[in-house]
Amino acid sequence: MTKRLVIAEKPSVGNSIAAVLGVKDRKDGYIEGRDYIVSWGFGHLAELANADTYDEKYAKWRYDDLPIVPANWKYKIPRDKYSQFETLKKLMHRADVSDVINACDAGREGELIFRNIYKMTGCTKSINRFVCLVNCAGNIAEGENDTLNLARRNTVLGIAVV
Repeated sequence: MTKRLVIAEKPSVGNSIAAVLGVKDRKDGYIEGRDYIVSWGFGHLAELANADTYDEKYAKWRYDDLPIVPANWKYKIPRDKYSQFETLKKLMHRADVSDVINACDAGREGELIFRNIYKMTGCTKSINRFVCLVNCAGNIAEGENDTLNLARRNTVLGIAVV
């Protein structure tokens, strides 16, 4: 049996989504159920690498070196977030995970947070988008008691799957 991996931007939203889906088996960094696994980042789990990563001469900033525009941007995982990144990486590569549902915030920043995680894990599974147009944590937890069917287009209290 395959499962769908839902990735939220932060633990509070992940917990709310898990409650709606009836996902209750808490693990280290995620919650697992029969059909879904819900996990989360901690905001910007992956962040841009410092300038000296590209060239040691950038360790000390000089006006003459600016602007610093690398051909390919590099990212890093902060030490305090590395464990959660490894958890997400393992989940994204599990054989029983069929696809990944991006449940990060619907704006540009939330999309960037998800895409950086997805890219850095090397995941190639298909992506679906869970869009919450209003206060996600509150509305999911308070407004929907039935299992939210993320497998089809659905609109419930301003929550849409596209």
